[in-house]
Amino acid sequence: MKTALRVLLGAVLGTLVLWLSVSAYGLLAVWSPWSVEWWKHHYEVVSVTSKALAFAPGLIILGVIFASLFKARAVLWSLVAMLLVLLVAYADTLLHPEQIGPTLRITWSLFVPFLIGPPLIVYFVSRLRSNNRWRVP
Repeated sequence: MKTALRVLLGAVLGTLVLWLSVSAYGLLAVWSPWSVEWWKHHYEVVSVTSKALAFAPGLIILGVIFASLFKARAVLWSLVAMLLVLLVAYADTLLHPEQIGPTLRITWSLFVPFLIGPPLIVYFVSRLRSNNRWRVP
């Protein structure tokens, strides 16, 4: 029961961070530090750097929170929490099955970092704190 509540709390936090990060990405698109010429001629570079600026802080914070929230099997439970977040994010699309494919094709670059990022950060944080280097084979 405790694990289910922790996963639910992780999903709520993940939804909040996802919403804030996508909103920050939208604000970067509107009030961009890059000039219009950069948007016209180097769209991919500007888009990727805007996503990195908007998503990286949220992903790192979420990964550190998940590492402390989930004590056992932290990577698995953080992945489950992020899957719940993506179900919430795509809830309206799931009601219309004909829109699932096109929506995933258009928005995969916004939501895949949130599916993979926090569990990966949890894994690295747990490796950094582990005492495995002192183990004798």
